[in-house]
Amino acid sequence: MKKVWLMLSFLSILFILGACSNGEADSEPAKKKEPVLLNEELERRTGSDAEIKYHNEKPNLIFEQGGVTFTVEEYQVSFAPDIIFPADQEGEQIYIVTMQASVENQSEESAVIRPPYIIKGDNEDFHYLDNSYLADGSNLFPDTLDLSLQKGEKRTGFLEYVLSQKELKSMENNTVRYSTPVVTIGDEEESSFIRDVPIALTEQMEEGVKVQNEMYPDRSIQSGYVTDRELLSQTSIEQTVGEEIQLDIKGAQFTRLTPAPDAPLIDFEDASSLTALTLDIDIKNNTSDPFNTAYLGAILHIDDEMYFEEILLSNGDLEIPPGKSGKFYMTIPMEDKDYQAQEQFELDLSVFKEDGKPLEEVALKIPKE
Repeated sequence: MKKVWLMLSFLSILFILGACSNGEADSEPAKKKEPVLLNEELERRTGSDAEIKYHNEKPNLIFEQGGVTFTVEEYQVSFAPDIIFPADQEGEQIYIVTMQASVENQSEESAVIRPPYIIKGDNEDFHYLDNSYLADGSNLFPDTLDLSLQKGEKRTGFLEYVLSQKELKSMENNTVRYSTPVVTIGDEEESSFIRDVPIALTEQMEEGVKVQNEMYPDRSIQSGYVTDRELLSQTSIEQTVGEEIQLDIKGAQFTRLTPAPDAPLIDFEDASSLTALTLDIDIKNNTSDPFNTAYLGAILHIDDEMYFEEILLSNGDLEIPPGKSGKFYMTIPMEDKDYQAQEQFELDLSVFKEDGKPLEEVALKIPKE
């Protein structure tokens, strides 16, 4: 009997030690999954092992225009030492930006999609599609030309862009954006200003992209009118006004702007330090006619001063079809001294008819924080 108890005790100890061992194994942090090369053809065409320099597994780059959805599912920047240099960049190391993407046409008509491109700085440097290192049939846009999709059709594939080492290095200290593909549905081009989004191509660029993505996408940076902007505050409003043209005012944002030296903005007494108020507005067109967002207007009242919307900085859909919804970011710049002096801002927001008379009006009180 004693031997039986000893055997049971021994087995119990082994069981406990095994459980502890498993617990320790389970508590070990999971190893980070190493990314694989998206374009395997790159190594075959260059005759060398490619090295992944940067990989974004979940970029959240989704563009929707008129029922057409373009999605970048993941992308990476890779380097192959023995790459064949393009003639205009001979002698420089070359980096390849590879994007895995899809396009789906859920509109009621056929659609044509123009390839997007990478932009550096204030529209000073453009990098267009280059399929030189992709396998035949794997590219999303054939021969870098426009892509045609029938109603209900979906395509997947790769896009590639070629950058020299000097170009990639210069992007680390600059604003880099990815343009939304221009979409034409039937015979009509979708009219929207919202075409550029910040994008990181190195780890050093990620923080800057994160900061840009926290702000409303006005056109200040992408149009070259502003060299820098700083988020001061964002406030939720959630106020709805209007019936024929319904405005859902989602929120307000204040940003400090650094204007470009020769920016063609409204004249200010002191244009060296400006603050912008931007409204996030959802628009529903309940009429039988297209609505042009040029008929939106705003007046910001600060003591005896009045500030108006700056169309060069505002962003959004230019025209909203009957029965459809759209998005608009209305921006009103002011001198920083007037922003500093206020705790609450009064703004009149209006929708005008073609004869200039107001169709809808609302007075908003917007706190600074």
